[in-house]
Amino acid sequence: MRLARLSRYMNKNSLVIFFVFSLIANIGNVSMDACRAEEISPDISKEALQEKVDNILRQEVSVARRSIKDVFRLADIYAREGKDQKAMDLYKWGLGIDSWDLWGQLKYAELLRKNGDSVQASQKFNQVLAYAEDEKLADQAETLLGASPSQDGGKDPAVSNQSMEIVLVPIGDINKRLLAELRGELERKTGIRYSISGQSVDPGNVDRFYVDQILGEMIRQMKLQLPKSGVEGDRKGSGPRTRAGKIKFIQRFMIKHGAHPEDLFKFNGAIELLQAKGQYDASKLLSLLEARFKIPQNSPVMGYLGVTSEDIFNRRNNFLFSLSGDNHAVVSYFRMTSAFNKTPANRPRLLERTLKQAICSSCFLLGIPRCTSVGCVMAYTSGTVELDEKTTELCDTCKLQLRALLNYSKSEANA
Repeated sequence: MRLARLSRYMNKNSLVIFFVFSLIANIGNVSMDACRAEEISPDISKEALQEKVDNILRQEVSVARRSIKDVFRLADIYAREGKDQKAMDLYKWGLGIDSWDLWGQLKYAELLRKNGDSVQASQKFNQVLAYAEDEKLADQAETLLGASPSQDGGKDPAVSNQSMEIVLVPIGDINKRLLAELRGELERKTGIRYSISGQSVDPGNVDRFYVDQILGEMIRQMKLQLPKSGVEGDRKGSGPRTRAGKIKFIQRFMIKHGAHPEDLFKFNGAIELLQAKGQYDASKLLSLLEARFKIPQNSPVMGYLGVTSEDIFNRRNNFLFSLSGDNHAVVSYFRMTSAFNKTPANRPRLLERTLKQAICSSCFLLGIPRCTSVGCVMAYTSGTVELDEKTTELCDTCKLQLRALLNYSKSEANA
């Protein structure tokens, strides 16, 4: 909820606290996993953790789930100590409450196999392999199943036109398993040949930081909602301009209105976590692709499609799923992930979301325009809700345009 909507119901102290938690909530746009990790003190003793878990085991399910990470953590300790049965009991109990903890599933499966239950272990390894968005987790599950990590995209592609090709280019550190699966699905959906470039593009430094956006918004809301609270700007009344100045500005405000030291600690921790997190300018990434990958005359390559796990924006949009030029495009799956949306990991869902956007960008590279038909993959989407609602299929009109391009390219190649 927006601060503007809540402030009328809050006294000064609760509003100060809300500023802190509003900031922490925004870290969800980076990774809530990092926040959850901080909730568990690394210095807690095994005895204290055992006492805490004993209390969790007595709670109602809805209450116990809030602290389920502690249960898995104690199970990890028992597993390392070789106390398999105690570890398995805790993993089983924890997974009974949160079956989507895929690391817990993997560790439980390892113990099941070690203790003779290879059938159930294999079932769980397969589940982890099917749903993990974390590439290392999926690779580990596949290795434990007895197979080597796959990079071939799975099923055999159904390419109907070998004379047209689109090259997928990794930008930054991306999930190679997802990229391979994407390539195969794109070929099956479009009938065009796709390849994965052996060269990746380094996106460089981020172009804007989340922390600057959030600090600016906090100060703006403080001024709007509490004009008589003692919030003061610089001599011109525009507020502090530097990041350090904004941080001190908010800290002074919090202290003045009675914030608890713990609130200041959480605020400072949230700021530190956000310092290196930010977005990349999609236009700049597009320029990097254009400079690196030229299309020679008479080449079957119709375009280069960059794929990145980084968050992107441009001058007119606070965030983007993709940006296309004449022969180059960029697709970001950052905001499609479970980590960003605070949902259970689900790689098939992530693949489908990325596929929809990649089909759309591919069609733009081929000259097929945006579609106005409901459900068509070429229809505009403003967020993951609309992205999930549309299909992976082209409407009849867009299919005709793509088919015409494929047939024309074939005839040119055979001429």
